[in-house]
Amino acid sequence: MVRVSVHWLSMRALRDIIGQVLDAIWAHKLRSFLTMFGIAWGVGSLLLLIGLGEGFRSGQRREMATLGNEIGRASCRERV
Repeated sequence: MVRVSVHWLSMRALRDIIGQVLDAIWAHKLRSFLTMFGIAWGVGSLLLLIGLGEGFRSGQRREMATLGNEIGRASCRERV
């Protein structure tokens, strides 16, 4: 009786799946390219928007911090 480990079967199945995926990507080059381009475009857009939001937030905090230093006190008294 020959024993085959479960680990060997799972590695073989994983290798078969990766082979099928690569074959499908190679067979549909344009669709694969457009899909990868769309994913990259979406990730880039999110990074850009997050960066802009953080930049505006830090700019506003800096403005508010300097605004407090520039406020003076003025009073008007009558001279007697």
